Amino acid sequence: MPILYGALKSDDIIEYFTAIGALGATEFVDAVNPLFEKLISEEDEGTGRLIIKSLAQIEASNKGILKKLDINAFRPIIKKQAKNIDAAEYKFVIQVAAALNDCEYVDILLNALQHSDAEVVDTAFAGLVALGDPVVEPALAKLGDVNAEVAIKILNILEKFNNPNIPQKIVRFTTNSNDALRQALARTLSVNPCETAFMALKDLLEDVDENVRKFAVMGISKMLTFDGALNALVRKFKDINGHVRREACLAMKNSNSEQVVEPLFNVVNTEPYGDVREAAASVLALRKEPEITKKLLEMLDSDNSRIRETIAKTIWQCGSVRAVESLISKLQDKEWRVIVNACNSLENLTDLKAIFPLKELLKNGDWQIRVAALSALRSFKSKELKQFFVPLLNDENPQVAKLAVAALSEIGDKSVVNDFEKFINHGKWEVRYQIVKALGGLKIASSVKSLINVVENDDCNAVKYCAIEALSAMDSNDASTVVAKVLDNEDENL
Repeated sequence: MPILYGALKSDDIIEYFTAIGALGATEFVDAVNPLFEKLISEEDEGTGRLIIKSLAQIEASNKGILKKLDINAFRPIIKKQAKNIDAAEYKFVIQVAAALNDCEYVDILLNALQHSDAEVVDTAFAGLVALGDPVVEPALAKLGDVNAEVAIKILNILEKFNNPNIPQKIVRFTTNSNDALRQALARTLSVNPCETAFMALKDLLEDVDENVRKFAVMGISKMLTFDGALNALVRKFKDINGHVRREACLAMKNSNSEQVVEPLFNVVNTEPYGDVREAAASVLALRKEPEITKKLLEMLDSDNSRIRETIAKTIWQCGSVRAVESLISKLQDKEWRVIVNACNSLENLTDLKAIFPLKELLKNGDWQIRVAALSALRSFKSKELKQFFVPLLNDENPQVAKLAVAALSEIGDKSVVNDFEKFINHGKWEVRYQIVKALGGLKIASSVKSLINVVENDDCNAVKYCAIEALSAMDSNDASTVVAKVLDNEDENL
């Protein structure tokens, strides 16, 4: 380093330039002050840019180091260098301007948003966001002077700030022909609740672009107290686009109005798309109102399997013990999706009454039902369930067997090691992998021999590697010897 510092004072141009580049490449903090002193005194703009590049490199590895320097001395240099947008080092000038977190560079960073280099744009964007509120007014003023692509970036920046001046200045873009710009507009209006933003978002609910409508719905969901908000969103339950309908339903989570109950039930009964039905049913269940819960439970007996499927998946959110008995009855449904969803809901409710009927499903011929039942029983984390989980280690479906391994490893019974070792040569490699991983997590000394056998004989490298990891965590001389031997092996696949 002393040699490089000395070269900074050299009259030899090659030595001087080499020292500037080398000090930046070292990324050492101690190089900042010598470089900064040279930058202040350097009259040649090209050399100044090289110094700025080195400072940017050091800043990249030592965030915040440049802010400790004299920001007033930096200003005239950065402002002058930023005018040369075609310079190869321009991106480093912007990196330094952003790192200094100085409001004097707002205009420079805003102009950089128009640059063709994506890295420059991203750096400027991050720098502007970091500056906070002082960015708002200059950014709003810039909006009218840039193309749509840059305007979108500016709106994305304004989206980060809750400022009452923003909506009034940007509503003029509601009629802009660029879909992406109107999408950004809707998102930005959403973070600034006021009458101006609300009225603009209401207009955007009828936009030709479905994403604009979706973002408008999401914005109005934060303004449900505004007059006409609920009616506007309820109308979106019938939007042509399913994503918009779903967001409109989800928006009602923020309302306790009785006005939305019947429309939400209509969605559950008539909506063709499952995710939209689920959104409406979830919102209804989350209200936790006895009459609504009763009606939802009655729908579990609907002739329409899609409705039964939807209610079975979402009813647990009502938190009512009444739901448990109804869900247990659905474990005998003729439609497998209803059974799986009922299992999932019982998993969330974890009521002891569900254990026996869930246990019976472990014998079901459909592996998806066995997985759902096992997952639900797993949530109880009971040692008493071990006797029902162990036989599933030999299940014909590897997904069931893998889940059985995970469930057994969580019940807190170290004797499961013996059961795992019996199936450590399972015909499916993914099951062997899960067993080996579980043994590694349990760290039982008695399993070392079995794990060594896996390392030496298993034909799957993934399983072998997992066994090596397991052994490396074991406090055993035999385990350490095997791991050391593997590390010395020339086979790169190990």
